[in-house]
Amino acid sequence: MWDEIGRLLPGFESAVLTGLDAADGYPYSVRCLPWADSTTRVLRVQFPAYASIQAGPASLLCHEHDENLWNLRSFLVRGTLAREHSEWIFQPQRFVPGAGVEGTRGMVRFLTGSRRNAERYLQRRGLSRPRIPWKAINEIKAQIKEDRRPASVPSGSSLGRLLGYRPEYPYSHGGTQELTSREEKRPSSASGAMTSSIVVAIFVALITLLVLLRRRRRGEK
Repeated sequence: MWDEIGRLLPGFESAVLTGLDAADGYPYSVRCLPWADSTTRVLRVQFPAYASIQAGPASLLCHEHDENLWNLRSFLVRGTLAREHSEWIFQPQRFVPGAGVEGTRGMVRFLTGSRRNAERYLQRRGLSRPRIPWKAINEIKAQIKEDRRPASVPSGSSLGRLLGYRPEYPYSHGGTQELTSREEKRPSSASGAMTSSIVVAIFVALITLLVLLRRRRRGEK
């Protein structure tokens, strides 16, 4: 566990620690700066001055993604928070890997685990699985596709820049020249987001197929 924490923690700028509020004991979350002390195998945590937290059970979440909410990376550490002289110490007890930190295997486990957790959540509360408004979602997708057509995208708009269009600006001599600023030369992120969405969709389809096959085999037995 400690080796995984030490390997992954430097890749995150900060973390979110959830513990108990010092005033009333309710759950309290605050962003912090942890660093791994390899000698004592604890995480030394620096909180902002306004943080109101007390010693006790706690968890530490490291989480990040890009501007399109893709390329998710995360992991969680459960443990105990304690005060040692003038600093806070987090003692790890369990490492919980999230998405993006264990490659394809970790992504599959994250998806299947999320499905099981959702089923347990609904069963404990006697709730039925909510219906997904596919009609509304498909209408939004159709509208986005319509907006992405070149003829309907203004050359200088922010949407045009997002989709990789380079506007041409007229000059006094009557010619045109492409805008060559660093911002316009930056490659479009839309294609990367689309590729990521296709990969995730394939994973979801495979997991759904495996679940259906397993249920069918159980029914045959």
